[in-house]
Amino acid sequence: MDQSFFDFQHGKMTIILTRNCNLKCIMCMTRGNTSTLEKDQAIRLAEFGLKQGFSCIELSGGEPFILGYTKDIIKVLKNSPTQVLITTNGTLVTDEQIDLMASCNNIHVQISLDGLAETHDQIRGVPLSFTRSDQTLRRLVARGVSVSINTVVQAINYRDMYNCYRYFSDVPYRWHGFVLYEPGSTNLDKVKIHPQDADAVESELLRIYQAARNENKPVGTLTPDSIRSIKNRILAKDDKNEFVHPGLLCTVPHRSIIVYPDGKIVPCHHHDWARYGFPRDVSKTDIADIIFSEDFKSAVRKATGPSGCKGCSTLCYSFDPDFQRKTCSPSFADHMLFGVAESLSGFGIMENCGRGDARHQVATVSISSSAPSVLQKNASPVWGRPPSGNIPITEKGVLYVGFPCNIRCKFCYYTYNQTKEWHPLEECKRDASLFREKYGNRFVDITGGEPTIYPHIYELLDFCNRIDLKPTLITNVQALANEDRVKQFRDHGVFDFLCSVHALGNTYNEIVQSRHGWNNLTEGIENLNKHGIPWRANCTLTRLNMDQLKDIVQWVKDRNCRIINFINFNPFEEWKAKMDIDFQARHCEIGPRLVQALEHCDRIGLEANVRYFPFCHMKGHEEKCINFQQLSYDRNEWDFCSWYAPETRAPSDKLPDSVRVAASSEEELHHFIAQCLKKGMYVQNGPCLQCSHFLICDGFTRQYHSRYGMEEAAPFRGPILMQPAIFIVRRAGSASIPMRTDVPVFQKAALQ
Repeated sequence: MDQSFFDFQHGKMTIILTRNCNLKCIMCMTRGNTSTLEKDQAIRLAEFGLKQGFSCIELSGGEPFILGYTKDIIKVLKNSPTQVLITTNGTLVTDEQIDLMASCNNIHVQISLDGLAETHDQIRGVPLSFTRSDQTLRRLVARGVSVSINTVVQAINYRDMYNCYRYFSDVPYRWHGFVLYEPGSTNLDKVKIHPQDADAVESELLRIYQAARNENKPVGTLTPDSIRSIKNRILAKDDKNEFVHPGLLCTVPHRSIIVYPDGKIVPCHHHDWARYGFPRDVSKTDIADIIFSEDFKSAVRKATGPSGCKGCSTLCYSFDPDFQRKTCSPSFADHMLFGVAESLSGFGIMENCGRGDARHQVATVSISSSAPSVLQKNASPVWGRPPSGNIPITEKGVLYVGFPCNIRCKFCYYTYNQTKEWHPLEECKRDASLFREKYGNRFVDITGGEPTIYPHIYELLDFCNRIDLKPTLITNVQALANEDRVKQFRDHGVFDFLCSVHALGNTYNEIVQSRHGWNNLTEGIENLNKHGIPWRANCTLTRLNMDQLKDIVQWVKDRNCRIINFINFNPFEEWKAKMDIDFQARHCEIGPRLVQALEHCDRIGLEANVRYFPFCHMKGHEEKCINFQQLSYDRNEWDFCSWYAPETRAPSDKLPDSVRVAASSEEELHHFIAQCLKKGMYVQNGPCLQCSHFLICDGFTRQYHSRYGMEEAAPFRGPILMQPAIFIVRRAGSASIPMRTDVPVFQKAALQ
């Protein structure tokens, strides 16, 4: 298997065993089709999926339990490292089959339920369908089988959605997903929701989202963004999902294999090859010979290029976390990558940009008259010293070990993250090697969740030190109240800790929502000092702590803190649509208090910086102001290239190697990414347009602008500043982490 091209370990193989079904669902796109894979074919496909290490193998239909051999496929796949997802209507599942699935440790059953009894039976076309499906769901749960529910939102049932959610809310399902009908649905005139009903659909789905959020129930990809997208599709405001990115950014064809019951094989449902036929047939040719052929790879490259598929739908969202995030709840990184792809496509730079195949990508670079500086065809990149006062680009990566945590900070981005699981140790080691070998990072921030409670943290620290990647842990310090644990971290070579000190005393306890939080924090810091482990501090700026900022500075300085980072609360992710965040303060409220704290830092000799705060509220302390455009010049911040690496599961979108090698210098690439972040997540208008710092400042976040406006912007007068690092040179002499002096290595690896 070509691991530089395919990423099956993070992907799914879907085997559609049959189109045949015992129900007559009104929206089904394959009614009347009875094609079915032969048993021997299905078994060979399942064995191939296991051999290639897919993270998930799905058995679907039609109705898979209509076949006598489905139990034989389950036996082939049972108790393997691969998760087995079985999609069923739940009406034909026998006690014998439930016994079999209950004996497996890797089975997950998704049952299609589209409303309560009368509504569901009307959609399914067969009486008592709801009763049988509901009974099957609860029998599976009683036997300990993992389950989920999928509900297709359509004209017949959209008024029944909340009642459907409420009816099943007592079930310990993994998720209850709500997705819009497909445009190719049969009987579209009966399925389609009319534009005049779009507000009612939005209201019903938002009601579900809010209830699920309050009850901590997972509802698939349902977020305010995806709900708005569903509404826009109903209103016909766009031909495709509002947040679907160009094919350049699509991960699915490199991770997905779908086999239809007539033997045809495709990498995704929605590219032209699925619509107009695809002459690759596993009934005639071995599946490995098809997938690993240059012909198949060429088709994948075409589909994932700028002119590739733009008609993606919910079928892709359900298994690929990257696709879920960027289509249903796009982060600032997703917006950035949309800007990258949009810019490259507009300039006509890349003809083909498939994932990871750098040799192909560089060989097909073309230049248009309006393009930015890029590599000439077959040329090697020139990576010289950056012009920004000889300040090098950061060489620190970030490694996510998963999102479990031992406290619940009020402003945490990941509070509502539905994936509360650790990443495997081998995956974390792979990421560490990637940062060191491909991207030239010499330092790494290990984060989560809370990395100090990661079960394999000591092994990961040992590994990082073996490959000369100095590890920092970003921590809430709670676990460090245990002195024995601190000794372990010291003995396993932690480089330093970046400790969250968001307030003092009871205010801290209020923020982290823990009665013992402050005591644990103080004991943890005392233990670090006792055992000679260096530490730095993060402090998120909110209404709750703004009156304590100067006192926080003195507290951390008295306890040997080396640097304090003041971080403006960023209303990204879950927060960006909320206009009533009670702990969010205005810049003009925080600004004066922050300046007093920074002046105190100068007096007592504590290095400080402020992240993501407008320059105009930092007058006199501009060298401490770090917007996205300045991040790359801070040696303690993260390298954009490894942060957005396509090979990791970091909660950011993925920057293809084809984009990296298009830049003429590393600094140019970082500057381009920062500009895309600014474009996607910030607003500059009115007084900002009159400011001499307009180009080097990001401005105000979109949520902040919507909530508070721009009245408090205070423009600088004078010549327009062009260089993002013009102020950072004042503090470039600080040396808590050595500066880069060597030529980065990642560009060599990208071209090999």
